[in-house]
Amino acid sequence: MITWESPNAKSYLGWDGIQAFHSEKFILVARAGNFRSKLLQVIFWKKGAIFVDFPFFAYTNGVVSLVTYPANAKPPIDLSYLDGGKVTSNLVKFSYPPDGNVHFSQDGKVFTKVRKVCPIIHKIEGHFFTVQVQGLDSFDQFELAKEKTSNPKQRAFIEANFGNKMPPAIKIVGMLYSRSNLRSRTSSRSFGPIITTKDTKGNLRQGCICSPLMESSVNENINLLFMCEAIPKINKSNSAALSFIGGFDERSIVEDQTKDSTFLALVYPAENIEELTQKIGSIDFIHNPPK
Repeated sequence: MITWESPNAKSYLGWDGIQAFHSEKFILVARAGNFRSKLLQVIFWKKGAIFVDFPFFAYTNGVVSLVTYPANAKPPIDLSYLDGGKVTSNLVKFSYPPDGNVHFSQDGKVFTKVRKVCPIIHKIEGHFFTVQVQGLDSFDQFELAKEKTSNPKQRAFIEANFGNKMPPAIKIVGMLYSRSNLRSRTSSRSFGPIITTKDTKGNLRQGCICSPLMESSVNENINLLFMCEAIPKINKSNSAALSFIGGFDERSIVEDQTKDSTFLALVYPAENIEELTQKIGSIDFIHNPPK
């Protein structure tokens, strides 16, 4: 089982018995043996937005997309990232403002053309995003001695330990819960920040509870539960890969198979970048083709 720890994050016990790590920014680190990589960061903005950012990946050419899951579709289904997609040569961030107008952005670098309207943050109970990564050596390395001294209120690290074996690829799921919802899921008097979860098939996993700073009144009711697992390679033609999905419709739409549903997605790296740009266009302010 994957285990969790933190070299610098501080956990606090709330009045409701939930103990969570608290910070403005959480950086997820994957560890295999003595090898540590920084995979992504989640930022709880003081005005209530939540950002999921990928500044640590080595490859910047990708495709961002509004993906449609068609009504009455029967899995397995091959969803197209190109129909609602655009090319970018920048590592964009997923932005989820309080009002639910979600989009991909990167200040001063891309147009926010790939976007959609989702439920407001405080109505989300459950799946918030899924990230899949491959090739840990294609992400910035985490230097323990240097970075564990960071101010944990501003920059906290949480580490998923995969033991001594390097995983072929990693799946990361972020679940967003209100405090009352998370509290109702256990009869324990107090719990966290590391908890054991069970999926519908009975598989046990450790999860890590992360929350905004306690003095942040805007998102004080939010808890983000991280879960990770090793998975088979997601891209057999490349040594490195990064994918993300998020920005889902409300549950009543997602669970109604008679209706289309949509979500935002990104995939890096993108091949044949010039050909793709001609075909679907780019969101970059200035398109810089590789030399």
